[in-house]
Amino acid sequence: MILMLRQPRDLGELHCFVAQYGNGYARAERCDPSSVLLQAITACRNDAGLARMIPVFVYRARAELFGDPRRFRAVSPEEACVLGYFLELTCRLGNFALEALSDLLRSLRRKIRAVNGPVVLFHKELAPCRPSALAHAWKLGLGESEDSFDSYFRKMLRTAPPVLKRLPTLGKDRRAPI
Repeated sequence: MILMLRQPRDLGELHCFVAQYGNGYARAERCDPSSVLLQAITACRNDAGLARMIPVFVYRARAELFGDPRRFRAVSPEEACVLGYFLELTCRLGNFALEALSDLLRSLRRKIRAVNGPVVLFHKELAPCRPSALAHAWKLGLGESEDSFDSYFRKMLRTAPPVLKRLPTLGKDRRAPI
């Protein structure tokens, strides 16, 4: 059975879309992964569960997202902090090169200069936790460690259908965007 995904209309559908997109058991029609990503980075400010799913979603949708990343340049400075963090975190977790995103990341870094204090994610779960170097570089205050992102990412990759596990490589331990 194949799950048909549509453009999310509410938080529940957003959770479903981000969790299921590209897993091999769901198909999306007339959906724009870029707009879904922008919805998700806004919604994850108060939702650690959704935030943990974003790197997996970015990894699975990287062909659609990175093919033409110009749309992401129109985000607000606060959104640039969150988007840049998740894009760079996904590249690290997925072990693929940042070169394809270097122009976009540079543009987002310029934009975050307008942010005075840290952008806080997971207000409800915020504990006195020291931000990682990556979170600090993107001016983020996280309510949990990056280990939770890593463990969720690894778990989802292990449970992926075989077609998602066989990714083309670019030389030494670098994954290519499909």
